[in-house]
Amino acid sequence: MSAQPIEIRRAKPADWRVIKRVRLEALRQAPYAFGSTLEREKSRSAAEWRDWLGPDWTANKDVLFLAFRAEEPVGIVGAFHETKTSVMLIAMWVAPTARRTGTGKRLTQAILDWAADIKARRVTLWVADDNPDAIALYEVTGFAPTGKHQPMHSAPHRQISEYARKP
Repeated sequence: MSAQPIEIRRAKPADWRVIKRVRLEALRQAPYAFGSTLEREKSRSAAEWRDWLGPDWTANKDVLFLAFRAEEPVGIVGAFHETKTSVMLIAMWVAPTARRTGTGKRLTQAILDWAADIKARRVTLWVADDNPDAIALYEVTGFAPTGKHQPMHSAPHRQISEYARKP
């Protein structure tokens, strides 16, 4: 029997409960990968979860994509405008059951396609230096290190590096 196909969908405000569920699961399973913490995110109100898409989500200022397998969410990625011509990829996570299936590449491509549609000239992201799987995903999808480094907000003893590419 073959695996169910993965579907990538742009999130809408009505998806806030799914977004919350996926984000909290991501922080439970991979707390080392994010600049936020499970405790911080669990304390968000329903209104804050709805606002995560941004108040101007219909104007393409922010975006979230969700990955589904048979209507079960198995991934998430977002992006926001860093500047007028640059967007930042954030919150990437793929459930363990959907890893190594191309889901991460497809979520990344959804952000790259969105960035091209809005005429962004650059897509950036920050990734933990001790997260080789994430680094490999970003490198295989065309991102390269910019040479910028900083401590991770949620764990200042860890370093993160900026990666970038054109859409």
